[in-house]
Amino acid sequence: MTASKLRVVSPEPTLRTALYLRCSSDNQNDRSIERQAADLEKAAPRHGLKLDKRLYFEDRAQSATSLFDRPGLTRDLLGVVEKGLIDVVFVEHTDRLAREPADAYWLKSQFKFHNVKVFTPAGEVTDIQWAFESYQNAADVEKIRFRVRSGQDDATREGLIMNAPPFGYDNVLGKPGQKVPNTDQVKTIERIFREFVSNKSPRKIAVDLTGDGVLSPSGAEWTFQTINKIIQNELYIGVYSRNKLRRIKNPNTGKRITRKAEPDDLIRVELPHLRIIDQALWDAAQAVRRECANKLFGNRQVERATVARRLHPFAGLFHCAECGGKMIISGSARRGDRAIACSAAWWRSTCSHCKSYSLDRLTKLATERMHAHLTDPEFVKERAKERAKELDRLEREANSERDTTRRELDRIDLRIKKIIRLTEDDDSDDVPQEARDRLKELRVEQRATTAAYPARRQGDRGGPPSERRPGTRPGCRYPA
Repeated sequence: MTASKLRVVSPEPTLRTALYLRCSSDNQNDRSIERQAADLEKAAPRHGLKLDKRLYFEDRAQSATSLFDRPGLTRDLLGVVEKGLIDVVFVEHTDRLAREPADAYWLKSQFKFHNVKVFTPAGEVTDIQWAFESYQNAADVEKIRFRVRSGQDDATREGLIMNAPPFGYDNVLGKPGQKVPNTDQVKTIERIFREFVSNKSPRKIAVDLTGDGVLSPSGAEWTFQTINKIIQNELYIGVYSRNKLRRIKNPNTGKRITRKAEPDDLIRVELPHLRIIDQALWDAAQAVRRECANKLFGNRQVERATVARRLHPFAGLFHCAECGGKMIISGSARRGDRAIACSAAWWRSTCSHCKSYSLDRLTKLATERMHAHLTDPEFVKERAKERAKELDRLEREANSERDTTRRELDRIDLRIKKIIRLTEDDDSDDVPQEARDRLKELRVEQRATTAAYPARRQGDRGGPPSERRPGTRPGCRYPA
């Protein structure tokens, strides 16, 4: 055979592979996703990975610091993993999957359980590499957060506002961090302050603004919470405060909650060119707030206390049939009966379902229905069957554990007898120290195993077979 007829035959890719692509912001969407896909497609043949366009999964504008709101990973990718349709998950880097060590280990356990490997362009990700990179990715996130926060703090000290413009202000084109008042929104803010000073409630102010068609900061209906935030915003008198609060992500829900920051982190900057409310109107509004707030220890002003509410058994279960919103407590009667109503109708008047319902009557009706169901003979019969099955399962597990412990005790007893027999047959009076030490170890092990010997659920006196009364069967009180 001539050299011209020789050719190298590369092996056919055999590993079924799914690609996972992720980017963190909207600005990276198309460019980053396409680049990741091109790089992974180029590296796949080198590792013998078989690609399929139907197994490309992506999450756009989603952070890797949480597994929430990432359907491409938690729903689509893990779905094909559980079905056994792939052998490899191919990613650009492990930080595309998760940056938190807890999330990374959870994903690794899911992949390992279904015999799925994780590959990067550098090759298969080993357990040691996965552990190291999970902590490295978390450390990188903390570094980025610190640097961004430090840079924004420096910009604040220079009189710049690096966040999105608050309601009443606009960004200056070509000058990041600089804000200017918005004429139309300034009129709305002045109206809110004047009506609040005239003892008009925030709820009523929100309803009137929504009815007049005034746009809110979110573009939706006005709420009394938005009114309260505007009344407390010191930027309207030319004072900008940063780092009053800090936001922490709840690992159970993925939502960010607000907590008070350390007093040393607070930064206050005077920005007189951004004042839109005169001092007299501001002082009058704050005086109204103090009158409405709770007062403790005389006339000292404190924040309104947060009272822990009693959690009702049906809390969060009622929804409005008209708009689908939640039902909230809208009032209480003199006898203590509370009424519930649609939150949209009660807060914003955006739902036509304005009727309220007695919570006590609803509770009584649900309790009666529940009682009828629990006392139904057919339900009781099915429940008894399920309970019998569960007890049988527990009994089998206990029997298996007892048998294992009994065999261990027999093994220890046999070794103890062997040592005793050897010392009895020895004519010399000097027993080796090694035998004494070993005998002590076995005695300790015997006592520990005896103490851990599982007792039966019914009728057993507990303890190993050697300690039961002679002539009785295991698990029985009466003689055999």
